[in-house]
Amino acid sequence: MAEQIGLISQALINSSTFTLVKIENTSVLNPQVGIKIATSGDAVIVDYVSNHLGTEIASPILTTNAAVTVNAETLTYQLSGNFSDTAGTIIATVERGNWANNNGVVVGKAGSGLSTSASNSGVQALDGTNTVNGPAGSTATRRKIGMKWSGSAMKTFAGGNFGTAG
Repeated sequence: MAEQIGLISQALINSSTFTLVKIENTSVLNPQVGIKIATSGDAVIVDYVSNHLGTEIASPILTTNAAVTVNAETLTYQLSGNFSDTAGTIIATVERGNWANNNGVVVGKAGSGLSTSASNSGVQALDGTNTVNGPAGSTATRRKIGMKWSGSAMKTFAGGNFGTAG
């Protein structure tokens, strides 16, 4: 499979299994993707194609050829009866293609909860007043991050290490 940008063609994947292919795109105006069958008996199945500007893979939006606005993907959870403001722990596994872009809240809301970060091992904890950074270290594509809090302190967790309490 190859990505075609102008006169430049770049090979992407040669696989005998079902594979998600991501082509990082700088323009959504005229994308071109070519599929080359090199050997007799080769076969290609294309299940779905989504073309949007950016580097993060988004869930498909099934439509015809009409333009559709893509909103941020969100997961909601009933807090009442399941969440304490005074003490608790949140652990999440986060997978990002590019930690330098689009960081934000994983659990909670803007300014309060567990957030991803381009630095600090990929994690920050916020309680509405205080912000606690993750331990020293770099981000990784797939990362276990978390936070714990009590009535007096809040602490982050990333990649097997705790950050400084705050």
